[in-house]
Amino acid sequence: MRYSDAALERLRADNPVDDVVGRLGGSLRRSGRDLVGACPICGGGKRATRFAVKPDGQWVCAVCPDGGDVIGLVSKVLGLDFPAACGWLGGQPDAATDARAAAVLAARAAERQAAAAERAAEAEAFRERERRRLWKVYCGAAPGVGSPVEALFAARGHAVDTVRLARLRYLAEAPYFLGEEGDPESPKPGAVKPRVIHVGPAAIAPILRPDGRFGGLHYTWFDLDRAPKCKAAIHDPETGEMLVDKKVRGSKQGGYIELVRVPAPRAMVAGEGLMTVSAVRTAYLRAGRPLAGVAFRVGVDLGNLAGKAAATIAHPSEKTPTGRARRVPGPEPDFDSPAMPVPDSVTDLRLLGDGDSDPFLTRAAMARCEARHRRPGRRVVTVWPPDVRDGGRDGGRDFDDMVRGG
Repeated sequence: MRYSDAALERLRADNPVDDVVGRLGGSLRRSGRDLVGACPICGGGKRATRFAVKPDGQWVCAVCPDGGDVIGLVSKVLGLDFPAACGWLGGQPDAATDARAAAVLAARAAERQAAAAERAAEAEAFRERERRRLWKVYCGAAPGVGSPVEALFAARGHAVDTVRLARLRYLAEAPYFLGEEGDPESPKPGAVKPRVIHVGPAAIAPILRPDGRFGGLHYTWFDLDRAPKCKAAIHDPETGEMLVDKKVRGSKQGGYIELVRVPAPRAMVAGEGLMTVSAVRTAYLRAGRPLAGVAFRVGVDLGNLAGKAAATIAHPSEKTPTGRARRVPGPEPDFDSPAMPVPDSVTDLRLLGDGDSDPFLTRAAMARCEARHRRPGRRVVTVWPPDVRDGGRDGGRDFDDMVRGG
């Protein structure tokens, strides 16, 4: 069958390359003005950028190396000649073309599934090896009780018994990793290893998986000579930037730190940070509040506390380099995504909003967390530091500042 130039143009216009990539079992994502992803012809991983669709509708692969229009792409992926590729795109393939295309697509789908299963198995094996390594680190560390970790909590005005209840342990010389560097001891040419930029005292807390088993470690480096918060001064060797004094190793998704464990708790206080939750518990103790049946749980970070969002929303003030409103996770939860769990027995859930983060981002996350855990018979409320006002912070104090300052 012969196609006129006008018919071919209509065929191309009716079949954008990115749509056809989807029909062929692939997916693309935006990168600047291009759409990029794995190549439908030669493959590539989930984060591949070798294949790109340009604004003019042409495609190019840096690995094949090849490129062209949508007809050429279909021809190469399905092994069809020009007329058969046009017929497939136009929805009028003959029986032989239809059968050949179906067989090729089925084979490619099977290959992708097998590759995905292999990657998942490799990732799970890596996580298990790391979990076992971290368990050895935790077991080999000194008990937190009677260690400088208790002095850290005392210096910050926190209840010292938290160290025992949260099963914290102490490392006198915990390495802080940043990036990689060459490994001269490895026999492999060009081998690299994690770069250690700081070694010092750290409190380590066990991160539990959703099933309650050990999953990883939360590190907090500290310096008792740096009152009042005793945060370790760790700087980027290149930029001099002050780095966060906390790190997580192992799996945190859907996990949590059990600050105070209570079997079948009736109430729970939960927040993103260990010191935030510890500060509120300390305040409750000072106020003489009854805590029987109240569990205290740490979500490790804001993202894991609230879980993923079902959609993004525009930030009211922050812009991208191109001047567009920055998109941030919205208040509606993606219930299929993992997040810190809350036991079914909890009928009163108090979530702690931290004033240290971007107010808009934090409020959206806490609304998402409330929606995730709200159910009939359960009260869910977010509690904010008194200095936090609508839209921002006034006074600059968080829960930790309050408990230390009285």
